Amino acid sequence: MNQSTAQNDQGRIRASIIVCTYNRCELLRKTLQSLVCLSANEYRYEIIVIDNNSDDDPQVVVDDIRRKSGFDIKFCRETRQGLSHARNAGVRLASGEILAFVDDDEEADAEWLNEIVRTYDADKDIACTGGKIIPVFSDGGAPSWYIPELSGFFGGVDNGESICEIIVGEGYLGGGNFSFRKDAITGDEPFNISLGRTGDSFYTGEESELCIQFIQRGLKVYYNPRAITYHDVSAERLTRVHLFKRAFQSGMSDALMDCKRNLDAYGRQRTIRLIKQYGLILLKGMGSLARRTIGCQGHSIVSMLSICRAMGKISGIFFLSKKKRVWKVVGNSD
Repeated sequence: MNQSTAQNDQGRIRASIIVCTYNRCELLRKTLQSLVCLSANEYRYEIIVIDNNSDDDPQVVVDDIRRKSGFDIKFCRETRQGLSHARNAGVRLASGEILAFVDDDEEADAEWLNEIVRTYDADKDIACTGGKIIPVFSDGGAPSWYIPELSGFFGGVDNGESICEIIVGEGYLGGGNFSFRKDAITGDEPFNISLGRTGDSFYTGEESELCIQFIQRGLKVYYNPRAITYHDVSAERLTRVHLFKRAFQSGMSDALMDCKRNLDAYGRQRTIRLIKQYGLILLKGMGSLARRTIGCQGHSIVSMLSICRAMGKISGIFFLSKKKRVWKVVGNSD
């Protein structure tokens, strides 16, 4: 949207773009620079930045972008730590009909918001949509061992090249390229505060839970591959420790979401069968690793990360059951 349209159009705000930030000032600058230059000339949109207790000073960045672009970016500090708290704060501030979320280490393609809006315009029953997230290796390009199968461990999302409906268990949307209609949610805190990243952890699942809720209510969730964001992958994210930690914690998040789906459908007794399923995944990963030890390094890493993720899932089931946290989060279905 050009500056004059952003400031002078007195019509309704079609979309609110919410960026939650934590200790990433310089990356946030790139994110906001991409958002103020979106090719959205036919409607108004707003940008909201939520600072979730950063140690650096994101308001300085926001003020600088405001001054240079003429775009009146909203800024708010959410003192309760956690991505879900920050996202909910953005929801409460938003005036748009569509609420779209971009991470503070991403840049949006110029047509990203147009594609999001077009998806909703195509079908009034679409409550939620997201798009492709492409990892971008900012420090010297992708490492020699990188293969496309590793994309998801670097924040990538690719459900193919066609617009498609997402159903539970098949395909997924990434939280860094995620949106929903404001009138599709109930209340002003749609994101479960028991889920989501806190500080430097990688626990996720709050947007997946929201997708499940939409689908259970008979609403549609769609993926549009032309709605593209680019996710920065810095050098520190290429270490084994980082990758294994992310895979393990992603597995624990998967455990909670799988528990929810099974509890909703079957009750507690059958949920324990998930452990057997995860055990089979673990064994499969170990077998795959053994076969590929002498082969492609990238495929070996995929196998090792699959093992870490399965271990996270198994640990998640036992941890959540022991602490009874899972029953608090998903309810007491029998």
